[in-house]
Amino acid sequence: MKKLGRISVVERLAPDGQDTPSFWLTTRDREVQLTVGEYFIGRNPVAQFPLEDVRVSRNHAVVRVTQRGVVLQDLGSANGVWLNDERLLEPVQLRDGDRFLIGGEEFAFSVGEALRDSASISVVELGPVEPPSVPPVPSTLTELDLDYAARLADRVLASGRLTAAEEVLAEPLARVMEAVNQGEELTDDQLSLAARYALKLCLACKDARWGDYVVRLFTRAERPMEDRVYDELERALRCVPGISPVEIATYRGLLATLVGRVEEAELDRCARGIALPDPL
Repeated sequence: MKKLGRISVVERLAPDGQDTPSFWLTTRDREVQLTVGEYFIGRNPVAQFPLEDVRVSRNHAVVRVTQRGVVLQDLGSANGVWLNDERLLEPVQLRDGDRFLIGGEEFAFSVGEALRDSASISVVELGPVEPPSVPPVPSTLTELDLDYAARLADRVLASGRLTAAEEVLAEPLARVMEAVNQGEELTDDQLSLAARYALKLCLACKDARWGDYVVRLFTRAERPMEDRVYDELERALRCVPGISPVEIATYRGLLATLVGRVEEAELDRCARGIALPDPL
């Protein structure tokens, strides 16, 4: 098995020879006192924190505990580890009160009084991380990836971190487009979820690329949009300059060809798309 980067913790003693502090990791249904060692988190059934969630990798993350400090490391997971609403990019020493999210599970880290005011520890190269092995399992589902990313993006957007929101959504939205390009039949709900969050980025970041994404997505899916998507797209067309007139014209042309082929309930949706305003 490939070894995943070596970590060491350079320890600092607690002040005045105090007893070894206690470390705690709490989830919605467990409270675990951590002892020295490694705690793996993932879909692997032999992990110390097994999670039955398709958004979670088999060996997703590890919490490494020494007598004087705790380090959190992402093990190359697909959907990442989100520490205090920021994606974890390198091993990080956990601090009292930190919270991290893996899939739909939130972990809260707490420290006994002995270490709360002690000096920090540094993370350098040392011990190998070897996650336990497990047989292959099915890949994640696009819709669940996006649903998870959407809920996380809402939190990030609410705090005004626009670049972080794009980082959260970019890959799941790209997967939706790829699925459509490959001829996968997505539901209206799946397409609308992708479109609504792309339009949130378009409006928040004033980035026309996300408006283009929405129009292209429905053109390639050969579908009229739901009214709630039209509402946000029309708002973007009025507020965000640079959305492609070519993409809009192509979509209008597609809808015109659908008028004679769709069910009566979708005729109004086709008509609304044909009547979309021109971009700024």
